[in-house]
Amino acid sequence: MKNYQDLIGKSGVALSSLHPSGLVVIENEVYEAKSEIEFIAKGNEIAVIDIDIFKNMLIVKKVRCPEEIA
Repeated sequence: MKNYQDLIGKSGVALSSLHPSGLVVIENEVYEAKSEIEFIAKGNEIAVIDIDIFKNMLIVKKVRCPEEIA
């Protein structure tokens, strides 16, 4: 198991829907995570942006696809 601090900046996939919390997979390991702001559907790519040290949980955001930005 990695130090959560080492996961900031890493990307992964939502294993469950995050509304606001759920499970994500990063480098073949499962972690509890909380969405920064928005609902994240299962299967969406995510990026770790922070850590909630009190809940021992990653804070993630949805990675935007180029077609979503246009």
